[in-house]
Amino acid sequence: MYIKNYYGNDPLFEDSKIVTSVYNQSFEGTLDTEMIDKLRFDALDDDAVTEFEEPSYINLMKNAVRFSDGIIKASEDLGEELNSYIDSLDKPVLEYHSHEEFADAYEGFYLNDILDEKENDE
Repeated sequence: MYIKNYYGNDPLFEDSKIVTSVYNQSFEGTLDTEMIDKLRFDALDDDAVTEFEEPSYINLMKNAVRFSDGIIKASEDLGEELNSYIDSLDKPVLEYHSHEEFADAYEGFYLNDILDEKENDE
């Protein structure tokens, strides 16, 4: 969110691609509900921080994948809500791969899906 919004005009980040790996390792409850006030203090657009009205693990992950250029499903079971959200986005997604087969899958994802997207943007 910060790289895409807060630092979006910084030449250092203009060609950056963000890939988020999503795991099934949530936490119970929520983070401090005043977190959204801290984000607004940094002049982030209200649309960029809506998920932080309830800063739960699911909402944090939704925000992370929303501002990503690609998503890796790094756990076999992410839960219905998070899986549905990821699948609803028009972004490259690497489905879960076992430890034995993930190296080739990750390499192909980065080289073919993420870097190709960059070339298409230019």
